Amino acid sequence: MEKHAPEEMSSKIRPKKFRQVVPVETATKTTDPRFLSDVTEFNQTAFDKRYGFIADLEQREKKELKKRLRKAKDKDRKNDIHTLINR
Repeated sequence: MEKHAPEEMSSKIRPKKFRQVVPVETATKTTDPRFLSDVTEFNQTAFDKRYGFIADLEQREKKELKKRLRKAKDKDRKNDIHTLINR
């Protein structure tokens, strides 16, 4: 060992080449079956049956907002409710 040599290798010096010390597993490609055309066909009746409740929710919310619009006295609040109804 030399007298003036460092005891450890400097961390400022980059290694000469990239070495894979630990083997890395390749990531498996995952796909979403909802967007694959060969998995299923789109069925409008099934879609309406599954998501028909959303239209009912919208109608109930609009009725509630119209009630609030009638009761509101503040102009800013009325404008806010009016924009929500007309979305």
